[in-house]
Amino acid sequence: SKENKQQVERKRHIGNDIVTIVFQEGEEPSPAFKPSMIRSHFTHIFALVRYDQQNDNYRLKIFSEESVPLFGPP
Repeated sequence: SKENKQQVERKRHIGNDIVTIVFQEGEEPSPAFKPSMIRSHFTHIFALVRYDQQNDNYRLKIFSEESVPLFGPP
């Protein structure tokens, strides 16, 4: 903006895309995670991380608002 030299077009998205990382513990089957469980006007993406004890690895599932464009990896 002309009135505020700190407000420039290249900075307009910084700090506006909020990601919430959720670590889910417990044995299968546990209650399914639903983004509606957490109320927020600011979160655009939920990253659900779960430890898979059987395969000794972590699983990642992404939930995003419809306004968030697709991103990779698929």
